[in-house]
Formats: sequence, structure tokens, C-alpha cells
Amino acid sequence: MLPKNLSNMRKLRKLVIGSEIYSIEGPKLTRMPLGIGELTCLKNLSTFVVSRLSDYAGIQELEKLEHLEGELTINGLQNVLDPKDAYKANLRSKEKLLTLTLRWPVGVSDVEIECNNSKEVLEAIQPHPNVKRSTSTKPYTSTTVVHRQLRQTEKASYGGGFGALQKLRIWDCPELEIMSVDFQHLISLEDLKLQWFPQLTSLPEEIQHARRLQTLEIRVCKNLRKLPVLTSLRIINCHPELHRRCCEDWNRIPNLRVENFVEL
Repeated sequence: MLPKNLSNMRKLRKLVIGSEIYSIEGPKLTRMPLGIGELTCLKNLSTFVVSRLSDYAGIQELEKLEHLEGELTINGLQNVLDPKDAYKANLRSKEKLLTLTLRWPVGVSDVEIECNNSKEVLEAIQPHPNVKRSTSTKPYTSTTVVHRQLRQTEKASYGGGFGALQKLRIWDCPELEIMSVDFQHLISLEDLKLQWFPQLTSLPEEIQHARRLQTLEIRVCKNLRKLPVLTSLRIINCHPELHRRCCEDWNRIPNLRVENFVEL
């Protein structure tokens, strides 16, 4: 637990919280002291933990931290009950943030995520277009990740607000069948990784709008049967039909790695 009087350190510029706070047993840091938003000189904040308790920091405390830069992880988004609070965090003005990770802690059910306005909250976060890498994860579980509007449904969408995004990682979506991605807004996307999409059969045709996409890594997408044209491709544990349909074009890919096609 961080000291309750942390807000008195008004000239603090760097607060780094190690990755060891995430463990299989559960997060070791579950809340942050009220008033952390008064640390207006803060430039580096590795992790911000959201609490729904009035005695601890809510996501809106990020509003005044105008000088944040580099990487930021927001943990505990299931505790944001009002999308207006996510909007008040004012991430859209933090132009020096380059990497944003949204994390749900161990023990949070998909029902709880669904009931907490997750779609509206994620839309309200609105990071600055300078964010170049975005990751969302609900760690150490085999249930669905919520990424922007990505939830445990048969359809998912991902779109605007990430014009400078270069790398995108999405994983653990066992029920997802259709991914509707507005790639025309992801104009800077170069690297895309998809993992554990066992029901996904194809990538959206709109992926052709991602003109800078060079590398696609696919793991455990056992029903995926169609692929776009790329310069680098890694396929691990996918449907053999993908091999039969695409192998003729694989000699055009300079960097290709294929492993463990699963016979179904």
C-alpha cells in the first residue's frame, strides 16, 4: 500500500510501481491514496490503480496529471462505474503518453465487467492520438479481454482515437466470431498480434486500409482461414485450411514462421 500522505510530495516527478504487483493470487496493489491527482509535477507514473471507494483514488484523479509521458498502465477499470469519470481523466490531452495498458485484475467475472458500462467507459477514455501502443488484458484467466468494445460476444469492434498507434495486442477471446475493425482510423498500425481467438474464421477485409501493416502474429486461432498480404507473418496453432488456402502466396512473404497446424 502506498502512503496516505503521498499527495504531500508535490514536487514528485517519477513514481514507478514494479510489475510484481500482478500475481496469480491477485494484485498486491488494489488502491491508491486519495489526492494523487495533486502531484501535478509527475511525469512518469507506471501504474494507476482505480478504486470505487470514496476514500481512495478514482480514475478522474488523472485529470490534473498533465505532464505524464512514456508508459501508463491503468489497473482496475471494473471499478469505473460512471463513464463521465473516465472522460474526466482527460487522457486525450496527455500528448506525451506513448504506451497505454488497460488491465482488469484477477477474480473479476465477465458478468461484472458487462454490468459496469465497460463499453461506455472505454469509449470515454479517449487516449491522445500520439499513443503508439495499446494493450488490454484481463490477466491469468481464459475469459474474454475487453479491448475498447471487445467483449465476450460474437462481434467486436475497434476504431478511432488511435491514429498514431503502431502496435496492437489482443488476446483471450474464446467466443469471438466476427471482428469488425475500422482500420482506416489505424493509419499508423505496423504490428498486430492476435492470440486465442478459437472461433474467429477470418480477418476483416477492411484490414487492407492499414497500409503500414507489416507484421501479423497469430496464435491459437484454430478456425482462421483467410489472411491479408504482409511482409512478416507468424502462425502458431491454427487451422490447416489456412495452410491449404494461403500457401501459394507465402513465397511472397519475406519473413514467415509457421508452427503446429491443428487437425480438426
